[in-house]
Amino acid sequence: MKIIDPIEPKKIFPRESIKIKGIVEIINGDTHIVAENKFVQSMLIWLTNMTSVNYLNLPANMTLYWRISTYNWDVYLGTNTTIPTVYNTSTLSSPIGTAPGTVADIKLGSTTNPSSGVFRTIFTSTWNAGTVSGTVGEMALYLSVRSTLQAFGWAQAFNPPVTEAKQLVSRLSAADGSLTPFTINTANPLTMNWTVQYTAV
Repeated sequence: MKIIDPIEPKKIFPRESIKIKGIVEIINGDTHIVAENKFVQSMLIWLTNMTSVNYLNLPANMTLYWRISTYNWDVYLGTNTTIPTVYNTSTLSSPIGTAPGTVADIKLGSTTNPSSGVFRTIFTSTWNAGTVSGTVGEMALYLSVRSTLQAFGWAQAFNPPVTEAKQLVSRLSAADGSLTPFTINTANPLTMNWTVQYTAV
């Protein structure tokens, strides 16, 4: 008698992973580019630290702060087209302006929940016409993060107040095949909408 394997009912799996995606929109005159960037280890360690922290030791003096993430953030531009992004990339290879780069004239931010299971933080940087020039082959998002891995259940004390260092957390580069280099049209402003997107998948 032939034994037939029973047919298993189809399993429906709950959402059990989170996808972190970086999306950069570039607007400069007739140039409009949308590309995906790469995160580096400073961002991964920061996310790990934020999920393992226990408490903040805040004294009675409420004027003390722990300055993190968006306290000091910027998007910088660079010209390099040959050096790819690696896991521990920490600076742009050839920044436009004095390192780490020329700060945008206007910086704005927002958070959105565009659809079920999708959340975004958007960093918008605009350089006025004539502020920056050259051919862009790389760019990076810098946030105020702690890129040293902390022990599980770590605590942050406020004596003295703490400000995390501004560090590169993600990079978009022509050398990664993610960006077509473009020459800045200096007659028009240059705007970058840098999105960090979290999706349950």
